[in-house]
Amino acid sequence: MDSLTPTLLMCLLYIVLGTIAILANILNIFIFLINKEMRKKYVIFIALDVGELINGLSYVLTAIGRGSSLLDGTFGVPITVHECFFERYWVHSLIVGTELPALVTTAISIERILAVRRPIFYKRVATMKTRILILVVVTFIQLKLHKNSNGAKADHHLGLSLSVTGCSIVLVAMPSAVMMGLKWEWFVINDLGIGFCYATTGFLSVATTILNFIYRDEYRSQLKSVFRLNTKQKTKVENFVSPMPAFPKWKNKVAAGKGMYPVDMENQTGSENVTTVINVTTEFVFSDPRPTLIMCSMYMVLGITAILANILDITIFLTNNELRRRFMFFIALDVGELIDGLCYLLTSIGRGSGVLSGTFGIPISYHDCFFKRYWVHALIMGTELPALITIVISAERIIAVHKPKLYNRIVTTKTKIISLVVVGIIQLCFLAIAGISAYHNMEEANTRHCAIITSTATYFSTFHFSFVVGAYVVSFTSLLIIFIIHRKIQRNASNSYGNKKNPQLGFFLSVTGISIILVAMPSVVMIGIRWKWFAVNDIIVGLTYSTTGFLSIVNTINNFIFRDDYRAQFKSFLQLRFSSVKPKTLTVSVTKLPTGRIRPITVAQHSSTKSSGIHKVFVVTMKVKK
Repeated sequence: MDSLTPTLLMCLLYIVLGTIAILANILNIFIFLINKEMRKKYVIFIALDVGELINGLSYVLTAIGRGSSLLDGTFGVPITVHECFFERYWVHSLIVGTELPALVTTAISIERILAVRRPIFYKRVATMKTRILILVVVTFIQLKLHKNSNGAKADHHLGLSLSVTGCSIVLVAMPSAVMMGLKWEWFVINDLGIGFCYATTGFLSVATTILNFIYRDEYRSQLKSVFRLNTKQKTKVENFVSPMPAFPKWKNKVAAGKGMYPVDMENQTGSENVTTVINVTTEFVFSDPRPTLIMCSMYMVLGITAILANILDITIFLTNNELRRRFMFFIALDVGELIDGLCYLLTSIGRGSGVLSGTFGIPISYHDCFFKRYWVHALIMGTELPALITIVISAERIIAVHKPKLYNRIVTTKTKIISLVVVGIIQLCFLAIAGISAYHNMEEANTRHCAIITSTATYFSTFHFSFVVGAYVVSFTSLLIIFIIHRKIQRNASNSYGNKKNPQLGFFLSVTGISIILVAMPSVVMIGIRWKWFAVNDIIVGLTYSTTGFLSIVNTINNFIFRDDYRAQFKSFLQLRFSSVKPKTLTVSVTKLPTGRIRPITVAQHSSTKSSGIHKVFVVTMKVKK
């Protein structure tokens, strides 16, 4: 074992993925079990979720077992196959966690075939008793199944399911091919490669939960009922209650952890301090380039995904006049998050090129970082601009609730544009203050991360990370105020903007509360590094920021799920025709009598009335959408 780094990274990946998979499957099982009809209908899918729950648990157990051996120095000690199976606790969950879902999947496949080929026979035998019997057979025997249930119902997303299953075959085949190749000595790869290949089955478990939410109407309804969301009443999407945007992604992530550890600077001149402990206010942990390269790869993927998601949002909003007017602030927010996604790419390219060219470990002053590197400004703007717009949206919400008449009078397209101009001016002021704090600041960082904390003065970087967290707190507070008032006036809904009912309010409140925690994580890490509370390396910083990097993507998903007008415009943009949107044609004929009186007549009467002195007939055709 040449290096322990790949194994450690694999353990960290398994911990994160296993935890997410466990939570996702617990959510699925909970939603299915609390509803009698769903419990009966999806009994086999509940069993599948149990199998995937065990699979998620196997990730966590494997990470703990291998990680503890790594830390106590016994990981490289040879061990027999007998001892591996009977004296280690994670092997059994690895086997059960993959074989049980495979067996249940086989049962579901047999059920589908029976339902299509023998529908009468299927309806006769597909009872709760036979479903439980099949699960018993699946659990305790091999692949001898009979008939089954729920999945055999008509699937309105059959093409999608077929595509997903095809992709799943490829993903599941990856760890199988790798493990078989290693066993038969066809090739050799390190633990990091194994970790990424083996993680595909865990991602499938998370993807199943997402697909349940998107394509199962009863699943969504049950989930919303758990959150006390009333889905029966459709209301217009209001600006102040619309799904919480994926605010700042904290590109500060760029600020990959500064450290107190000795740094390998063998290629540098003046290395008399190489063996001394470096000041955490100016030095990052950089003894191995691999964590930095992994961080750059992570930022590249997140950046591209976030850019595409925000471009989609902006396109959907801009291609409709009504959406463009109503969601002007959210368009601006998406622009800010687009800059945030761009800063991921710029940071990845800048740092990655420095590592590959061998200059990454050469010290650089704060002045040079700010004025001679191209990604610092995007890091600042990509987090502060969405934070500023978030505060504006929060202020709008509070005014709409407390002063609805004032809101209707002053909140116009013109005032929104003025607000955004003011936000832009404030952002330029913040950027100018950052530049002033870095101007002629000759304090040096030991590496060329050129993060916010190593490109600006301490007072500005502390303000920056505190400010972006504060924006989310303000957003949460505004939603909480609306939620409290909404509960009080629920029975007296008026026509004012602030008093309209939004069935997703509780859900958005929960999402915003969780977002505060996610956004606070990189801020705490960066402030802690700046103030010498602790030191971490690039891979830890990268993992920390990966949680907040998905916020922009989640915002797009929330738009699609909770905004009816967003979905409608998206479908229109793709030129999709849905039977639920059928135009009605209403023909009205208006005639002008010689006496000046106006009376309606039908088209059939037109010919007869023409000879009786009527000299003008207007036929108006109107298309009305449901």
